Amino acid sequence: SSTIYSNAAAYNGSGSTGGAGGGLYNITGALTVNNSSVYSNAAAYVGTNGFGGAGGGIYNEDGTLTVNNSAVYSNAVAYVGANGIGGAAGGGIFSTGTLTVTNSTFSGNSAPGGGGGIYNNGGALNVTNIPFTGNSAAIGHGGGIYNLGLLEASFVTVASNAAGSSGSGGGIYNSGTAKIKN
Repeated sequence: SSTIYSNAAAYNGSGSTGGAGGGLYNITGALTVNNSSVYSNAAAYVGTNGFGGAGGGIYNEDGTLTVNNSAVYSNAVAYVGANGIGGAAGGGIFSTGTLTVTNSTFSGNSAPGGGGGIYNNGGALNVTNIPFTGNSAAIGHGGGIYNLGLLEASFVTVASNAAGSSGSGGGIYNSGTAKIKN
């Protein structure tokens, strides 16, 4: 088992993309996280005309990420700037690739822009036997999960998550294709 905690990724400047993957950043690779804890990590973007502050715990960019028997908790993202296209998404995990999560927990993660627990940005997300509890999106959608791709969820518990002042979907916000079953 491994522990990934109290790490930070920050970008301070103008333009570009940065401040992603506070704990881990997987780009087009294959990453497996087994029997591990990913907690108290942060990703932040401070600047103008850019995007960032995504994936407080893990950022998966067009790769294949598998998380088994692990805990992803108390991770956070932030975006402070002007004229940008946004960010502050995916407090626990931000993914544009393939993400499979089994027998793990997501709790206490925060992403003001959306997807407190997981932000699935056009990829494939499969979650099985997962409790999503106490995650939040202070301003945006999807306190537990924000889905813009394909979501398949089996045996999940989504409880006590919150979407913020201008958000919807406290537990799950879906703007893609979702299949939820027991």
